[in-house]
Amino acid sequence: MRERADAIFAEIRGDFASDLTPTDTLMLRHACLLLARCQRLRNAAETVKMSAEARRVIDGVRRRAPKRRGGPTLAEYLSKGQRKREEREESRGT
Repeated sequence: MRERADAIFAEIRGDFASDLTPTDTLMLRHACLLLARCQRLRNAAETVKMSAEARRVIDGVRRRAPKRRGGPTLAEYLSKGQRKREEREESRGT
């Protein structure tokens, strides 16, 4: 289970800036452990409770964490792609 939690942490960690505080890193690891445990549970009610708690922890870290800098947001990326498609269509039509 610890290996799965580490894999989840590696995936989620990329969504945050590199300078998370030690407390935020610990909270994020805890949320990943909860998610790994959820995958092993057979009780639906417990799975929902644990995944909801993991989501709350991750949201709390996200609110406190410095914003990731670098690439565009998803909305910016999609709108840029849409503009390029529209420009290509206009150049073909003219």
